Amino acid sequence: MGKLKTGEQLVNHQLNAAENQFQQLLQTLIDHTPSAVYSRNCTGQYLFANKYYLDLFELTWDEVKGKTDFDLFPKEIAEVFRKNDLDVIKAGKPVQSEELAPQKDGLHTYFSVKFPLLDHSGQVYAICGISTDITEAKRAQALIADQEAKMVIASKLSSLGEMAGGVAHEINNPLAVIKTLSSQLQEIVVENPLDTLLVKEITSKIEKTTDRIARIVQGLRSFSRDGSNDPFSAVNVHQLIEETLSFCNERFKYLGVRVSIEDFKKDLSLEGRATELSQVLLNLLNNANDAIMDLKEKWIKISVSNKKDWVEIQVTDSGKGIPLDIQRKIFQPFFTTKEIGKGTGLGLSISSGIIQSYRGELKIDHKSPNTCFIIRLPKTQKSEHFKAVS
Repeated sequence: MGKLKTGEQLVNHQLNAAENQFQQLLQTLIDHTPSAVYSRNCTGQYLFANKYYLDLFELTWDEVKGKTDFDLFPKEIAEVFRKNDLDVIKAGKPVQSEELAPQKDGLHTYFSVKFPLLDHSGQVYAICGISTDITEAKRAQALIADQEAKMVIASKLSSLGEMAGGVAHEINNPLAVIKTLSSQLQEIVVENPLDTLLVKEITSKIEKTTDRIARIVQGLRSFSRDGSNDPFSAVNVHQLIEETLSFCNERFKYLGVRVSIEDFKKDLSLEGRATELSQVLLNLLNNANDAIMDLKEKWIKISVSNKKDWVEIQVTDSGKGIPLDIQRKIFQPFFTTKEIGKGTGLGLSISSGIIQSYRGELKIDHKSPNTCFIIRLPKTQKSEHFKAVS
């Protein structure tokens, strides 16, 4: 029995030693993990904090033990920490959140995962949290968003530059009409009596012509502004196409490009932002124009397909398609086949991003004998309407 007891003692000693080693290993791992690990009871008092946590806030365990966040942090920050703790206690399951905590160089953002610790009866007796500093990642995201915004502006400026000549023609022509009609009025006023009907006719023409100029200017103002934060609203597809074409019709005429719109329902509409959709359509029109400049036959056709839950806008030109090696790269940022100084390589990339944000698709029609881009958009932005098309 003595030998057996000695054997049991040896085994127990080995088990205790292994358990102690495991505890030391666990403590070492927790202390050296590059995240703040901590535990608080249901009243908010600290039960544990790892070395990273203590070093982060330049505290000792004696300063933290049994304290609450209200003892350690500014009130407004402690209140957020406490609210998130109570959410975990109430839910009885892990909760993720972003929290701000003060550092030497200012407030830092932490991604926190908090989960409940349960007793044998399933009741929450404490919460454990793991917080990782994501300040640099957030800054990088903000920088990327800023760069993306600048790329959108650059793309718009490029489009505006390409259509500037056409807009000048669009405005110069009605201005010439107004000047001619004004001269006629000057001649009429010297006559006695005045021809009232003729004056009315001329002034009516002047009014319509100035309205035309106003629409062009308003369209330019709308196009050049940032519409990414506008609420979704009903966009009439026919009006969208007509207003976008008003920017470049005269340019196309001057360059000998025939533009046609296949007939479709004039009341067809979809939910979206007119400014963004006009930018996408104008980019496709400008690209089509550039692609066919050296062709003998120059034409662009716009057609619209009205599906059950979707609208498809096709922009087809007289080109004979895009080589497969270019198709694979054409939607990549900064990829362009245009000469240096004639394109940013951002137009199609940004356009594709806009359409994807509508849960739509911008693609090349591989079945078309000519170069054809398709804008495929849902009629509504409500998720239940996104159904597969048969």
